[in-house]
Amino acid sequence: MFRANPPPKFEISDMNHEDFFMPPPFALDRSHFQAQEPLLVFFEQQDCHACDVLHSEPLEFEETKKLLSHFEIVQLDMNSDTPVITPNGQRITAKQWADQLNLFYAPTLIAFDERGHEIIRIDSVAHVYRLKSVLEFIVRKTYVTTPNFMTWRFDTIFGGKKLPPMEARDDSDEDFDDAPQGSSN
Repeated sequence: MFRANPPPKFEISDMNHEDFFMPPPFALDRSHFQAQEPLLVFFEQQDCHACDVLHSEPLEFEETKKLLSHFEIVQLDMNSDTPVITPNGQRITAKQWADQLNLFYAPTLIAFDERGHEIIRIDSVAHVYRLKSVLEFIVRKTYVTTPNFMTWRFDTIFGGKKLPPMEARDDSDEDFDDAPQGSSN
């Protein structure tokens, strides 16, 4: 296993900053008025190696950056008391929202549509190809017609073809009577 080449930090307890992160205040309410772009929330935490990996590899590729330009993007410390107005209009802290969303892993990226409905979440370090695929799924609005990301990926990879049916195994020639049955006491 290799270690990430994390971006430089000024203090050990800092989180990684990206120029595309929106500054506070975090008024993300989409319940009353539809937004112009989907929302991508980066739930991270301080001293997080997996977060460093995300910022040092997948987010550095130009294709990823181009796709990210189609989002409003916020970074939240999932353990902080930073005030947030969630996409459904709730006024809570980042920690309360992370708890409400049952987040246990950092980083977790959650995408919301223009009306504030959750589209998809990535709760792991996503490698470049997977992150790019998820972002394409959202930017192309594929989730509207194919709500399941894995179904869409399968169709994309295999061109809509179905896998051939599995042939049934013929075990009639095998004699299972000779197999050991365990000990009998």
